[in-house]
Amino acid sequence: MFYIVETKEQLDYLGKPEHDKCFVNIITTNDNRHPSLTKPCLVYYNDGEKGYILPIDHSEAFKLDWETVKEFISSINTIYVLDKKFHLYFLSGHNLIDLNFHSYTDESQFDTKVHTDFNREKYYIQELSTLIPISKHYEKWEKIYWNIKEKGLISKWSVANVFLNDIFTNVFHQIEKNGIGIDPRKFNKHFETTWKDNSIYGNTVFTQYNLYNLTYRPSNAFNSVNFAALPKGVARESFEPNNYMFVEFDYSAYHPRIIGKAIGYEFEVDPYDEVPKEIMFQNLYGGIRDEYAWFPFFAKLSIWLEGQWEEFNSTNRLKLPWGTNIYKTRIENPNKNKILSYLIQAYETYYNTLTLTRVLKLLEGKKTKIVLYTYDSILLDVAKEDVKTLLPKIKQELEADGFPTRMSVGENYGALIKK
Repeated sequence: MFYIVETKEQLDYLGKPEHDKCFVNIITTNDNRHPSLTKPCLVYYNDGEKGYILPIDHSEAFKLDWETVKEFISSINTIYVLDKKFHLYFLSGHNLIDLNFHSYTDESQFDTKVHTDFNREKYYIQELSTLIPISKHYEKWEKIYWNIKEKGLISKWSVANVFLNDIFTNVFHQIEKNGIGIDPRKFNKHFETTWKDNSIYGNTVFTQYNLYNLTYRPSNAFNSVNFAALPKGVARESFEPNNYMFVEFDYSAYHPRIIGKAIGYEFEVDPYDEVPKEIMFQNLYGGIRDEYAWFPFFAKLSIWLEGQWEEFNSTNRLKLPWGTNIYKTRIENPNKNKILSYLIQAYETYYNTLTLTRVLKLLEGKKTKIVLYTYDSILLDVAKEDVKTLLPKIKQELEADGFPTRMSVGENYGALIKK
């Protein structure tokens, strides 16, 4: 069969792959745009024997019905993808396994010259992918497929880590797809995007969480805006609720409490009453100094960290709380301080993900949405009818693991007032 499958009859003839497993990538009409603001153009499909293109909306081929293609993909037991969070915008996700959690692949390094030139010069065109010949899309994704196969990911038919592949990915997809309300005039004054239509629709700007960092601590930047480090002050006034008001919950003394939970140390009072904040941070991120080693918290942390360091050097890997590892070869100049920093980030991500799963369950069917996650805080766009009934339940879930929060309320992100 030719590599372009453009009729229902050809798709039926193709049938299920031999092992009921395959690799898929959705190519949208413009991959520079946020997935909320675009649609499928082509699907690259490889059954382990040969790669195919399933055209959905491209001028060079007949168009397959997208619902028919989705039904075909859904019928296969296991679908391997690069970036499951992205594919959840188009597919149900129940059978998707994200290979990027095993070994990250930078798709852009396989761009053909046509891809590179068009993405540089014509990034603003809504139907950009339809201008790139199907043969060039096929060439790019054939290279990507054979690259990941050479890494051993396809031949092993990698098994998913449930926490990363399902829980973690689903949480940040749910948050990301909500976008954040903005005043477009103020936003354009304070933030310069590459092309506003790639991330802005009406009074909403869409963020994009990167889940593939070394410790899996999500970063959040898209279209030239770093949402994980928004400047304080008037720039934050650009963000306004689409519902009734913004409510932010942020954790108090979060990192000391996270470490305390990991090492089995219980603070009798607020951590910063037990250890002054400046001293706490100096010793957590600069190494425990001799003059403070007698503090009960630091004494227990020192024993625990020594055990982590010995295990790291004996196994050549750092075990993360959900069971995967960071291998020693990936850590530049490892030392105890760096190991502690990585573990703090991993535990932070782990606890936040489990907590957010419960909060998102509470928000099902509600107008209130989580619109921004920034490590030790979440920002909610709250509907008026949810203020009295829902907010106390959200606070209860956020604090269920013993991490107290503070609540701030405001008519925009720059005017939050602690309550």
